[in-house]
Amino acid sequence: ELNTVASHKRKWIISNTVKEAINWVKEFNVDTVAIEKLKFLKDYTNTRKKNRATHNFMCRQIGEKIILRCFKENISLLQVSAYYSSFIGKAKYQKMYGLSTHQAAALVLARRAMDYDEKIPKNILITLFPKEGEKGLELRDLKYWKKVYKWFKSIIKEEFKKGVYIKGRHFDAFLEKVS
Repeated sequence: ELNTVASHKRKWIISNTVKEAINWVKEFNVDTVAIEKLKFLKDYTNTRKKNRATHNFMCRQIGEKIILRCFKENISLLQVSAYYSSFIGKAKYQKMYGLSTHQAAALVLARRAMDYDEKIPKNILITLFPKEGEKGLELRDLKYWKKVYKWFKSIIKEEFKKGVYIKGRHFDAFLEKVS
């Protein structure tokens, strides 16, 4: 709806939505909210329709409204890095807790806000990093998650070339393929 309404209506919708969200958070006595740091680069090389959607998205305004509302309601706001949050959530938490990809990513962001590191699970460690797995090391650095992500994407690419569509499968299914 934000793409099709006038700018003053968009501002009103954003303001009311943020207000409702923060009031909902307050109902649960939450005193800290974490959001991801995102950078939206302006890319006007797409179609007119896509350019309009990108231009009218008003990411900065949404972020400002969240910051202001949290300040007014005396709620702490933490901005955390979004690197690999969807992928880590899918690999670690989606199956374990029965979450959607978005919920699992939100869990990763919340854990980052609390300064938890995301170590690579043992089943992935043994499969992709056997030397480190034998030594019993706990890999927490994002550079290792980047390697896992590249491995995962390469498997998806191979399967796609074979004509296999694999959307919605849990991460463990890919590990079974390699083992």
